Amino acid sequence: MVQFQKADLVLALLKGYPLWATRIVSITSQNESLPILCRYTVFYYLSHDFQNVVKANRLSYNDNYSEASKKAKDVNHAFRECESSPDIYRQFLKKKDAKGLGADPTVIASIETSAIRNQLILAQEKVTKLKAGLVKDIEKKAYCFQSKIKAR
Repeated sequence: MVQFQKADLVLALLKGYPLWATRIVSITSQNESLPILCRYTVFYYLSHDFQNVVKANRLSYNDNYSEASKKAKDVNHAFRECESSPDIYRQFLKKKDAKGLGADPTVIASIETSAIRNQLILAQEKVTKLKAGLVKDIEKKAYCFQSKIKAR
């Protein structure tokens, strides 16, 4: 089993996105017997985001570079940034420290937190659409009721 170290260049696979060039910033937890419990905080090149990912979603950088680089234009730009300025993540880590977030991986938002936030936003959008649909239905029924009253 491949063990990743801090500052390794790797490809991260996040649901809904192609393989992306990342650098391991810190190791949140490491449990080699259960890869799903191995969590790494990674820096995404080009988007300059930090995210916690699990080892089950990790691939080594060198083995899959050519496969991933053929997929999308932005992925190619991320690989170029990764190769041309591999230490750019330190600037963004300092910015996070300056904002008071700290480099502590427990402070950096996890995938689960962002997934819950996204689900909440989607639920709120559904409620808004349902409310709009109900208002239209009520208006239609009121109009029909008024026309029936006028017809009598």
